[in-house]
Amino acid sequence: MRFLRLRPATCYRLRRNANDGRRCTCAAGGEYKPDDVNPNDPQDSHRDAQIFRPPYLFKGPQPQISAAPAAIDYNQTFTVGTPQANDISRVSLIRLPSVTHSLDENQAVTFLNPQPGAGQVTVTAPASPAQRTPGHYMMFLISDDGVPSKARILQLQAPALVADDQETSVAPAAPEAGEYLQVSAREAEIAETATGTAVVVGITGTCPYGIGACWGGAYEALRRLDGVELVGPVPDVGNSTAEVFLRDDRLPALDTWSHEFPRIVNGTYELRGVEVGLDGIAVLRDGQLTWLRRAPPTALSAGAVVF
Repeated sequence: MRFLRLRPATCYRLRRNANDGRRCTCAAGGEYKPDDVNPNDPQDSHRDAQIFRPPYLFKGPQPQISAAPAAIDYNQTFTVGTPQANDISRVSLIRLPSVTHSLDENQAVTFLNPQPGAGQVTVTAPASPAQRTPGHYMMFLISDDGVPSKARILQLQAPALVADDQETSVAPAAPEAGEYLQVSAREAEIAETATGTAVVVGITGTCPYGIGACWGGAYEALRRLDGVELVGPVPDVGNSTAEVFLRDDRLPALDTWSHEFPRIVNGTYELRGVEVGLDGIAVLRDGQLTWLRRAPPTALSAGAVVF
């Protein structure tokens, strides 16, 4: 059997996710002309789907799930029926995918340690919502060879709210209109708390509507760049830029960013460049422009040229 390295799929509105059959599905694609007049570029039109079976599926026998609960509570100990109980090394919970524009905003995975028994394994659910949010998950049994079973869907149930006073139940106050979005409050918070270098980052996306409509993936990528502490929640759509703040007064690690950014976004955005405002003195020494951050005038050597 031979496997080939595939070209990364980067078309508009791309969806890639794992499914309950242990396979990866890649579908959707590329159609974005909103006027129904101008034809779409044929290379961007994908009316098909691909199903990929990773090599680890063929390392050994596939575990079987004979019985599993439909719902579990936090910190609950539950059993999963399987005839391969002694061969199961891990149990994984993968959140059901919610994918668009190459970004899975629902992405989460948790690994649980099973205890083998007669025809079943015993597992303990995550302890609290701080570890995993409530919702539906795909549960896989993973063999010692690293081969996953076909998934069972189960619900991790939200804990019941218990009033402090059992005789009097007080309903939570309704949020004020617009309170759920608080973008302006987040912008104000960042402006107040950011102490590191402010960097304006130029981003070009494959999404033809600009980064305003396709902002989620770019935001996540910027947040994960080396040295970045905060990312402005709203991009400059007109200039296709975003503002980030570093952890201190360092300069952006452009050599590192040039490798990190394309790896994170997988070609869905391009990093055009950055703009940084600096406070200091530039001097010309031995034919090279040198930046002196807080150099007093007496520190300049004879013959230095100040710009």
